[in-house]
Amino acid sequence: MKKILYGISALVFGLILLLAALPFVLSADFIEQKVIETVREQTGRSLTIGDGTRLSFFPSIGIDLKNVILSNPPNMGDGEMLQARAIRLNLQLWPLLKKRIKVDEFILDHPIIALAVDRKGRANWDFSNGASSSESDGNDGQMLLPDDVNLGDIRIEGGILGYADARSGTQSILKNIFVSVRLPSLAEALNMDGRFDWKGRTINFKSWLKSPKAVMEKQFSPSRLKITTRGMETGFEGNITLFSGLQANGSLDFTTPSVRDLAGWLGVQLPTPVGFGAFSMKSRIKWKGSTLALDNFSMLLDGMKAEGAALVRTGGKRPEIEATLAAGTINIDTYVGRGSKTASAAPAKAGWSTAPIDLSGLDAVNADLRLSAARITYGKIKIGKSALALTLNNGVLKADLGELQLYKGRASGKLTIQGGKRSPAFAAVMSTSAVEALPLLSDAADFNWISGKAAFSYSVSAQGNTQKKMVSTLKGKGKFSFRNGAIEGINIAQMFRGLKKGTLNGWSRAPSAKTDFSILSGSFKIAKGIVSNSDLKLNGPLVRLSGEGRVDLPR
Repeated sequence: MKKILYGISALVFGLILLLAALPFVLSADFIEQKVIETVREQTGRSLTIGDGTRLSFFPSIGIDLKNVILSNPPNMGDGEMLQARAIRLNLQLWPLLKKRIKVDEFILDHPIIALAVDRKGRANWDFSNGASSSESDGNDGQMLLPDDVNLGDIRIEGGILGYADARSGTQSILKNIFVSVRLPSLAEALNMDGRFDWKGRTINFKSWLKSPKAVMEKQFSPSRLKITTRGMETGFEGNITLFSGLQANGSLDFTTPSVRDLAGWLGVQLPTPVGFGAFSMKSRIKWKGSTLALDNFSMLLDGMKAEGAALVRTGGKRPEIEATLAAGTINIDTYVGRGSKTASAAPAKAGWSTAPIDLSGLDAVNADLRLSAARITYGKIKIGKSALALTLNNGVLKADLGELQLYKGRASGKLTIQGGKRSPAFAAVMSTSAVEALPLLSDAADFNWISGKAAFSYSVSAQGNTQKKMVSTLKGKGKFSFRNGAIEGINIAQMFRGLKKGTLNGWSRAPSAKTDFSILSGSFKIAKGIVSNSDLKLNGPLVRLSGEGRVDLPR
């Protein structure tokens, strides 16, 4: 940003000094040649004025350049950085004689600005390399400006701004740029507002800078910025400077009615097909170069609140996010689209889905997150306090569930999901202890037949780009146990006593009936989606049972 301002100031104030020094009798052709020579000396670039130069000297000093083309720097080959239908500059004469600059009008008419970075990282907007005096003036590139500058009608009309980075292949273009600037003097506030089109939406902005002079002298100045477009509004209030690149610190707020709509506009694929609706956030920020730090961060997403701190880096191949967040209640249903029992049962009748699983959204960012929640809900399932460490690196998501409160017991586990450009795959390890089985099974599966203290553990993995392939490659093992509980609703001992007497009493479920046991346990293995068990047992004071079984999930 500083280098762009340096280049613009070299061009504009070079023209100003020429206009102030030249006698009124000089021809337009002479002025045109001097302008071209000045630009070449100051920037090392060629300036072409295709349709001539018009001068005026009364009541103001003015220059009107038609069909202007400014080249790229010599070391970046052919091409133009700037093309403009016209550049108009008018200065009031009387203030100029008093060494004050009062600009009546400065207009860039339909400019086309092409910003480019080559494969060696050289930027075509870096004017410092070509400026003959910048290395020896003792000011470290600091812009030399008159003490008193007054800007009147300063505008960009119908501009186009393009950006291309040959290193990453990144390209972007802004169209229909209209900007208006007001600056009574360098010691007074600068006001700027405008609009431009990007990715099919019009973006409006309005900014205020208390002291442009302080910023140009590498000091901080109070500033405000507001940006609005369809589906988004953001604002900043704080201090900025251009020392060593753009730096800012202050408060930032952001709102959108739909993160999903905003992500689609930006070309980012979200990891789930539902959720990510209304979002708002507020934070204190520090921004230096490609690093943004957020403190005292608070957010509201889909009605769920969280607060904490975050660090965002944008200088690499993909954005990197580090964050620590504490949430109140997290409703997982919002993001997995859990439906009714009738709706969820329908796909099973038709078999496992063969629709492609798209996890390419996991490749959008790298992240290292520490999350905690006071409560998590999923359908009827209620989870207490929990802590989660989550990393996302090159499309691979790893979640480490340190510990969560689960129906008066504890649970922990790890989950790895492979996405991005790789074939989808997952691996999960989970264990629980001392969990109240009846309320958990009732909430999770409407299964209210077993009570007791439950513990289970499993380790499973699968891969494939469809649900059907995932199930057919599922493998792993696990075990479970229920202690000091009961099979609710039936009394197995009574059922067998009835059989001995030749009756079938007790086979229907009765709310008051139950079969107590000291342990109900078993283990299982999974291979190619087939679950097998050979050691199921139930031991109780009146009943001892054993069994085995097999479930073919792919069928």
